Amino acid sequence: MPYIIMKRSDIPDPGVQVLDLLPNTSQRNVPYKPVSQSKYCRAHQNDALNATAGGVVLTTSYGLASWFHGNVNDGTGAASSGTATVAAVAALDTFTITTAPAFLITAVNAPRTPGASDFEDSASAGSDIAAAASLAAAINDDANWAATGITRPVSAANGGTAVVTITALADGVAGDYVLASSDGGRLAVVGMAGGADAAANTVVDSTANAVDVETLLAYGDVTAAAGALTVAAINGALTAGSITAAQLSDVLDILAGREFCLAAGTVVEAAVVFQGPVGAFTAGTLRNVYLTDSLRLSFGEGRLSLLTRDDFNYAGVASNATNTNLEAVAVYSDDGSLFPATLP
Repeated sequence: MPYIIMKRSDIPDPGVQVLDLLPNTSQRNVPYKPVSQSKYCRAHQNDALNATAGGVVLTTSYGLASWFHGNVNDGTGAASSGTATVAAVAALDTFTITTAPAFLITAVNAPRTPGASDFEDSASAGSDIAAAASLAAAINDDANWAATGITRPVSAANGGTAVVTITALADGVAGDYVLASSDGGRLAVVGMAGGADAAANTVVDSTANAVDVETLLAYGDVTAAAGALTVAAINGALTAGSITAAQLSDVLDILAGREFCLAAGTVVEAAVVFQGPVGAFTAGTLRNVYLTDSLRLSFGEGRLSLLTRDDFNYAGVASNATNTNLEAVAVYSDDGSLFPATLP
């Protein structure tokens, strides 16, 4: 579902509509035709932020900088880790991660059964390394965690050794879980440690992050073509922190005109700990969705092919030695790469 994103900042909002994206808004026959695609392309919002150094938002703001402030930390967080070392672990030995409620699995003299909260002991597995692999698999088995009623918060790996390393899936001191076993000789544990909570970015850094993304888009720049907005490209450009693959759609949605709000009174940081994600998209402000081959046709030889030309002329602003790229919009695939790509 590609994104059509406004690149020019001098075109009034909303001032661009791709009329050949079928079904056309004015020609749609409800309920026989699907949702219209020929909607207006809106410029993204990027209000100035107003927040205290302690992380409290003073006035409501909308847009890209607000999203960064509420959803991206300063990158100082760290995940905790611990180990369990297998040395002739025997049937009925137990291993526990003290989550709430606790996660407990028991060694058995047989191959482990997924979802049965067990792992294979050394005698049945044939070696301590194989038993460690079974222990790691049991820890990574989401069906085993289902019995606790919580989502698995750790991952485990033994890397071809008798030592299983358990790592928290999220940064923060909350992942410093105590590890325990019923026999410290056959299954020695070192409790999880090293977790660190990230702090919030400063208003200056969150604002700079928004500008960094606009620079990749070449927003308002009539001398440069729009660039890629992939996770790698964005993270390589950000002033502070980084986004995840799951957050990319939020950034692209905002650039495509969806409204994100960071309300006054929102606490972004408390006790020097980032509180995100905070803020929310305004209900009913969904970005436009483009699904049919009409988009590919429009991009190749229709209205979009004109709007994406580097000599697109709006209000007498023509290309010349200075204005070398006047494209009105840029079209992106879901991964942030420049369109065209294979449509879903």
